[in-house]
Amino acid sequence: MTTSQLYTLIVLIFLVTVYGSVLVSDGDNKKGRKALAAQGYTHVRFLGIPWFACSDSDSHFTSKRFVAELNGKQVEGILCCGLILKSCTIRF
Repeated sequence: MTTSQLYTLIVLIFLVTVYGSVLVSDGDNKKGRKALAAQGYTHVRFLGIPWFACSDSDSHFTSKRFVAELNGKQVEGILCCGLILKSCTIRF
């Protein structure tokens, strides 16, 4: 295998990984919004990925930091969700 072919293979693997993670991730995080709504949270805004705040069984692609309202007060937290089989956990 030549150096050029190796670079092409590396780039291809990188692109497939990124594309696959985008397909698997829930861009709007519908499962997370449903979990927060079930607990009484309203006006939910997702802020970003909490890289080291969730457990190993949670996915970085479906776990989000959030700001929401609960009983008229603004709260911040982390929503840790699994990719397929694991549901969501709300953390503060």
